[in-house]
Amino acid sequence: MLIYKKTLTNITILTAGLMMMATGAMAESHSNYNCNIAVEINPQVCFYTGQNFTGNWYCESGERTVNLTDKAPWEGNIKSIKLIDGASVKIYNQSDRAGNMVLIENSAKKLDADFLNKVVSYRTVAPEEDTVCERLPSNTESESE
Repeated sequence: MLIYKKTLTNITILTAGLMMMATGAMAESHSNYNCNIAVEINPQVCFYTGQNFTGNWYCESGERTVNLTDKAPWEGNIKSIKLIDGASVKIYNQSDRAGNMVLIENSAKKLDADFLNKVVSYRTVAPEEDTVCERLPSNTESESE
């Protein structure tokens, strides 16, 4: 299992306040953030011999470059590609990542005519990582009021 970061947007973080109001009651403060949180995911690219993710299949995880000439009987027999956990794949119609290329960023139930049963090599691409956590503007003018 690989660890990547996924963006979680508009997270509300509630903190039990240590602020005591005039009444002596404990207050809660909260802020909204957009954060990238490290979670365990397993980005995979799955190749199928049938349309709509049917038929024989196999999956790759991590970043790899593969010539299907080395993986009989897959060369020229791929009809659909499923992407899991943010993976993407560059597919080529010639070996060694040559010829025409298309970047698949969303699962494809049926490859376009230019690549249907014509995939000869590919490069899997793992999702990018970053570690930004930014605070969103407050809905009120002052959180202390």
